[in-house]
Amino acid sequence: MKKPKIAILLEFGFHEIKKYIHSGFAIELSKEFDIVWFAMDKGSKEFHDYFTSTGFPLVYFEEKDFNKEPTFIEKYNQIVRRNWIANKSLGGFHNHSYVRRKSIKTAFYGNSLAKFILEKLTIKNVQKKYITKVMNEKIIEKNIDILFLTGYNSCFSKSFAATGIKMNKEVHYLTNSWKDLFINNFIPFTLFSTIFVWSEQMIKDFKYHMPYLKKSNFVISGNPTFDILIGVKPFQNREFYAEKYGLPVNSKWLLYTMMPVGLVIDEIDTIQFVAQELIKKHSEEEYTIIVRKNPTHSVEDFNELSLPENMSIADHYCSYEKEKDMIVQSVEGENEWIDLLQHSELNLSAPSTVTLEFIALNKSVINIEFNSENEVDPRVLQFFEAGFYKPLFKNGEAIRVKNSDSLITNLDNRSSGKGNEKHTSDLKSKASNIILESLIKSHKV
Repeated sequence: MKKPKIAILLEFGFHEIKKYIHSGFAIELSKEFDIVWFAMDKGSKEFHDYFTSTGFPLVYFEEKDFNKEPTFIEKYNQIVRRNWIANKSLGGFHNHSYVRRKSIKTAFYGNSLAKFILEKLTIKNVQKKYITKVMNEKIIEKNIDILFLTGYNSCFSKSFAATGIKMNKEVHYLTNSWKDLFINNFIPFTLFSTIFVWSEQMIKDFKYHMPYLKKSNFVISGNPTFDILIGVKPFQNREFYAEKYGLPVNSKWLLYTMMPVGLVIDEIDTIQFVAQELIKKHSEEEYTIIVRKNPTHSVEDFNELSLPENMSIADHYCSYEKEKDMIVQSVEGENEWIDLLQHSELNLSAPSTVTLEFIALNKSVINIEFNSENEVDPRVLQFFEAGFYKPLFKNGEAIRVKNSDSLITNLDNRSSGKGNEKHTSDLKSKASNIILESLIKSHKV
């Protein structure tokens, strides 16, 4: 029997490789559907090789066909919504700029009536404006029955969804990141067949931010990226990495995951400072810091750096093309990441998505808000206040430290069994299985 065809939109590279390929999600989908990848042609060989290696067709689109600027009403809608988030103290988030604070200005621009009116106008505008002939033709040419996407903000993704809905196709949306709602809390479509979310709380947040979605079909699936962590076993043992990076095999490995380039000026200096403070209080073999660079770093970064004896920088397996907004990590890099998650005692970092992966493995997370001068870094503070992350501190799932003494105290408490972490992984069912079952049921109706 002929399988229905599902077109999956690709935009991000790094996260989609983890979500669809490393997780096994695409393999599960292919059992019931013929997959066709839809992607913008950014000229990335690494991206091309990854997705063509799946054996599923990869259909490219040209950027010139999707270069529409957001309309005035879309831009103004975003201004109002960001001020509304600030006005309600919901914890907005931006990667590379400061978020708005509650003020008289936010009360004026972010009032609920303006938000209500503009979201109605913008939804109507987007669902009509972004229907494109080239997308329509490609959906017909490839005999696509179902459309699946994880983004809703680019011209490309809006065209994909708007055109599919206009053609009366099933269009399903999967929440890409827990940050999305607090970066841009406006999904400009009301006719998705399904909105897949990670938790009951995420449904509540979506409906609070976007009341027009209250009647939408929400399904709690979880995040396919974490499927690989269920029952995972290391590819290489602890001794392998001890030899590779010159680590004491019996020390407690602390995996420090760095932030994107440019967010914090002296992060590497802060890591060195932490390493030196640990040596003052403990032998250099008790704790060892392994630094995992951010995907936006280059292979050469920190290669010439003189490191403390208890600090090592892991290999970098990512290629980052800033102009093309494309990050790709090799298979070897993904395997090593999974191994280091398991072999490390805990994670040191500023608040980030990495936290979820450690919690999924019942590992501890300590978030550092100080710099190399042992002072609270104001640039990092908004990461702690982000709406998607703050609940982790309230629930005791992540520890927040303001200086090196607090960090070492928490490490010591944990070693002596006095730590107060409350994280318990609820990662049991694979998200890919839940999504697959829902898509089958939806397509049969």
